[in-house]
Amino acid sequence: MAETNTPAPQDPSKLKINTPQVDQAPVKRPWNLTTILAVVFLGLFTVGGVLGILKFVDSEKKRTLRDWQTQMGLVAETRGAAVETWLSSQFDVLRTIASNESQKIYIDTLLNEGAAADQREGAENFLRNYLKKMAEANGFFTPPPALEINANVVREGIAGIAVVAPSGQILVASEFLPALKEDGFIDVLKENAARQRGLWNM
Repeated sequence: MAETNTPAPQDPSKLKINTPQVDQAPVKRPWNLTTILAVVFLGLFTVGGVLGILKFVDSEKKRTLRDWQTQMGLVAETRGAAVETWLSSQFDVLRTIASNESQKIYIDTLLNEGAAADQREGAENFLRNYLKKMAEANGFFTPPPALEINANVVREGIAGIAVVAPSGQILVASEFLPALKEDGFIDVLKENAARQRGLWNM
């Protein structure tokens, strides 16, 4: 019987398998019209989106500014109307005093240099009490300090009512009338006399 030569087993780690070589170079795909148009469209869309956002933000800023200006205008008009109403009420008080026929008689007595001394004194006392009452009733008075000390200290006046002669002399006034600045007071008094009402910065 003939002997069969069986090949010896090989080490698998030493086996060499021939595989086809694969090209490792990157694949270059040609640019076609569709790809170019897609890239251009994407770029335009991005730029348009950014510009749209910037325009929207700018329009919102302008709208907010307009709304703020409108609100401030309404506030200013409301405050202006409130101030005008307050001034009118103050002038109404003064007009009531000036149009009182009884007060006119006492004022004429003070303006009459030929009037008797007792008549002038009586008219002055009556007008002073009347002005004090009107001042306290309408807010033309100087309130006492929160912590008033019983001492011989002159209280600084901040409000009051006075009857002023055409020459600028104060004939009679309520208590704690603020001191009037002499500079320009006569000129302002003459100007306001023609209009029968006016304001002056004391």
